[in-house]
Amino acid sequence: MSHSDEASPASAAKLPNEAVVYLKHLWGLVPGRKVPVFQVHTAQQGPVDDWTEPELTLAVEEGRRQLDRLFGDVERIRTRAQFLFTTCLGFLVVIFAGRTTMMNAKGNMAMALWSLALTLSGFGLLGSASVIVASKDLRAVDTVLLTSTDRPILPALVESYGRCVQDSTNTVATQLTVFRDAAWLVLVGIVVYGLAWLTAVV
Repeated sequence: MSHSDEASPASAAKLPNEAVVYLKHLWGLVPGRKVPVFQVHTAQQGPVDDWTEPELTLAVEEGRRQLDRLFGDVERIRTRAQFLFTTCLGFLVVIFAGRTTMMNAKGNMAMALWSLALTLSGFGLLGSASVIVASKDLRAVDTVLLTSTDRPILPALVESYGRCVQDSTNTVATQLTVFRDAAWLVLVGIVVYGLAWLTAVV
């Protein structure tokens, strides 16, 4: 996970569909690869030049709370992805253990379903792994850079927190989407494997 300062450009990009996002996230398993995110937080920041100091302070405090919540959301998604990864790994062992039954079945349907279940579960495993280890574009205000900001500091700090919240929201939404898709792939893989088993033994 990487915490970038607020001055970095947002990497959010509108993508055609979830399948594209999912496949691109698999590249996140390669060290140094950046993964794209959905642009879900599209609101533009308004001017804060005429805000009072209490209003600016309130906005900064709210920005801190939002970032803390977003960072917590990422950790919760990662924990769930770790559980899904372990579950999927065990299920793949079960699938491989049943290959002899599928090979001895009459016709090709059982083997075709077995192969589909293996493929779906494999993609689910890779998706959950990408959620665990892929670099995440979470923004944080860099206090070192803040010291070189022209005074007054509060308006610049409010704008910085706004950019951090926007980029981190995009990241959390994308991670949640990839995790959900991985879970669905594994669930469908389990159902397909069940059908393959019934086809082979009936």
